[in-house]
Amino acid sequence: MAHERKPNTAALFKEEDKQNPKGPDYTGMGLIEGKELRLAAWINEAQTTGKKYLSITFEEPRKKEAPTSKQTNEEDDVPF
Repeated sequence: MAHERKPNTAALFKEEDKQNPKGPDYTGMGLIEGKELRLAAWINEAQTTGKKYLSITFEEPRKKEAPTSKQTNEEDDVPF
């Protein structure tokens, strides 16, 4: 059974195997104003108060790129 997302909600999940130290600490998806969006969040600390907070970005979902014909033809160019 597929998860049905409720309007104007989102879910974030901790990045367990974070490769890039500047990468997000949490990522997820949300349905905002009827549009599916990708969310990324970073844990930050306020310089003046020292309080921790989340900085969150919203963007279009990333599309998986299909291999181009050049990529698939490179394997055919092997000289042996």
